[in-house]
Amino acid sequence: MPKDVSSAEAGSKPAAQIDEAAIERAEAAIAAMAGSFQSWIEEEIRLLNEAHAALRTTGLTAEAVDRFSQRAHDLKGQGTTLDFPFVTKIAESLCRLCEHLPEPDELPLSLVDAHVDAMRAVVRNGIKGDNHAISKSVVGELSSHVQHTLAGWRTKTSA
Repeated sequence: MPKDVSSAEAGSKPAAQIDEAAIERAEAAIAAMAGSFQSWIEEEIRLLNEAHAALRTTGLTAEAVDRFSQRAHDLKGQGTTLDFPFVTKIAESLCRLCEHLPEPDELPLSLVDAHVDAMRAVVRNGIKGDNHAISKSVVGELSSHVQHTLAGWRTKTSA
């Protein structure tokens, strides 16, 4: 059986002391900010709505699709942080659609609309946590439609 090697024998430095007071201050700061999460996620949804509206008013240009895709990407990264994990999951599905888009004018607006509407509903209804049955179902359906769309694009480009 191998001999236990102490950290001194192994040449590593001893573990740094953990400042429990600093951890408590950080946790308190996060808790204090939590009250702002709702307004922050609402602002992100507002920006997504603007980019979404631009898809219809300016058309499916590369610039408009890129701007919209960036807003979706931001929500993918921020949804869970702001206590809305279903926003993150819906935005992940939307980002996957946008990332594999063959051409900007091929973006299926009805599928985009469904994703945007779902994120709006999650935020409007304050659906937090990841155990909401209807939201799980919606995420599954959206992801399935994205997968089907991507498969169709792959088939079309390989033909």
